[in-house]
Amino acid sequence: MLWIMVLGAACVVLGIFNAVWGFVEALMLRRARRAPAKAEGVVCGLVRHRLPMRYEKQGDVPKVAYQYWGRTTANGAHGFLSIPQAMTQWNWYPCVRFTVNGGETEWIATGGSREGAWRIGQRVQVLYDPARPGEYALDGDAAPMHAVRADFIWAVVLTAAGAALLALYFI
Repeated sequence: MLWIMVLGAACVVLGIFNAVWGFVEALMLRRARRAPAKAEGVVCGLVRHRLPMRYEKQGDVPKVAYQYWGRTTANGAHGFLSIPQAMTQWNWYPCVRFTVNGGETEWIATGGSREGAWRIGQRVQVLYDPARPGEYALDGDAAPMHAVRADFIWAVVLTAAGAALLALYFI
C-alpha cells in the first residue's frame, strides 16, 4: 500500500510542476508577443515530431537551427514527456528565415502546429525584441497557446489523480 502513497505524491508533484511550467510558458509567450520589432520572414522548412522520439525534416532546415531547437525546447528534449506531443496533431514546427540587424537568421518555432498550418515558402511576420536576441514569436500563431493550455490540463489531471491516490491511502 505504500506504493499508492508514493505514486499519489509523485502525481501531485508532477501536477504542481506542470502548473508552474504552464505559468512560465504563458509569461514567456506574453513577453514574446509584446516584442517591439517585426521582420518579414519566410517558412523555409518544417520539422515533424514522430514516434518513437524521431524527427523528420522537410525543406531547408539548417543544422544550427535544428540543433538549437532540439537543445532548448521540451519538444526537442528526446525525453519521455515528448511522447504525448508526437501522438497529437500538433507536431509540425515551421523553420522561419528572416533578417535581423542586417544578418539572416533561421529559427524553428517552439510551438507545434497542425499539419497544413504552414507551407514552405509562406511569408510570415516574426516578432522579436532587439534587446533579447534569440527570442522570437510568429505573429498570429495560436500554437504556443495550445501548449500552455495542455500544461494546465495536465496539472489538473495529475493533481486530481494524486489527490485521489493519497485519499485512498489515508482512508
